[in-house]
Amino acid sequence: MFIALICVQNSGITTNVTGCRDVVEDGITGILVPPKNAKNLSEAMIKLIENPDLAVKMGKQGREKVLCEFSENIVIDKAMQQYLA
Repeated sequence: MFIALICVQNSGITTNVTGCRDVVEDGITGILVPPKNAKNLSEAMIKLIENPDLAVKMGKQGREKVLCEFSENIVIDKAMQQYLA
């Protein structure tokens, strides 16, 4: 679901865990926060609210990353490589 959010150029905040950190480059395509850390989460939310230009920039960069690294064909090709290896 997070990939879909980024694909429509929304900046995002997610936890720094496997999977999420594969999609988000902290400070570039979104913001990563430690799991179970409400303080960091709220700080990240405030940062994006107070800096709408940054949020837009991250959203655009996130979309580019998703289109280049997570398109349907790329994901299928990577999965097939794993099955055939």
